[in-house]
Amino acid sequence: MSTNVSVLALANILVLMGTAFGQEPAGADDGKKHVGAPSVSGLLQHAKIDDILLIATELRKASDSMKSFGESLNDVSVVTAEAAGTTSKHLAAIGGEFDPFGFKKAFETIQKQNAIIQAQSQMIIELQQKEIRRLQKENKMLKQPQRQSRKRKPSQTQKKSDDARPQE
Repeated sequence: MSTNVSVLALANILVLMGTAFGQEPAGADDGKKHVGAPSVSGLLQHAKIDDILLIATELRKASDSMKSFGESLNDVSVVTAEAAGTTSKHLAAIGGEFDPFGFKKAFETIQKQNAIIQAQSQMIIELQQKEIRRLQKENKMLKQPQRQSRKRKPSQTQKKSDDARPQE
């Protein structure tokens, strides 16, 4: 830890000590004279230099341990992230086949049945169309002689009417 940081930490400790000494416990208003917060010089008189140096040394050790803790936490977080990634992949693979209530199989069966029904419907439609064409062809074949006979009848009726007319 640099000297500037040590001095800043020491100053913060002194300010906190001053704040702590400047506060009275709740309900301590017994008519005593209120004492204000002691000044920095007053705190320095109460605190020994050895104690201040010991506190600075402890702060330095604490910052070094926090630095090593941060590095080890970084290493652990990388390993944990990789483990979480592989775990989620494995769970996804397991979950893909997990079907406790049989919904997946039921929907697959329904899809297969729908495909079969559609194929059968298409086949029925094709057979119906084929039968319609066959019946239309047969109907056409049956109507052809009638049409020809109808065509002949008027001509024959004309001949008969011509024959039945008295010749003049």
